[in-house]
Amino acid sequence: TCTGWIEVDPIKWKFVLPYLAYTVAFSLGVYCNMKSLSLSNVETVIVFRALAPLLVSVLDAIFLGREWPSLRSWGALCVIALGAYGYAMTDEKFQ
Repeated sequence: TCTGWIEVDPIKWKFVLPYLAYTVAFSLGVYCNMKSLSLSNVETVIVFRALAPLLVSVLDAIFLGREWPSLRSWGALCVIALGAYGYAMTDEKFQ
């Protein structure tokens, strides 16, 4: 309008709730990450975060009924797991 104000649709909770759930989940993830850093060393957190895609892909297939990863995806997940294992074995500070 000519006053510089714009017209905004009213808030619809059916659209707000999914974003609110995402925001809470993201905040919870950040909190857990900070808590784990305060209780353990950075190297341990790096290894567990590197292994998260492997766990998520398996849990997605089991609990959400999604497709199991393809052979190519399994190969990539194995490379990630081997990289995390190699990092853990060669890092002097990893406990």
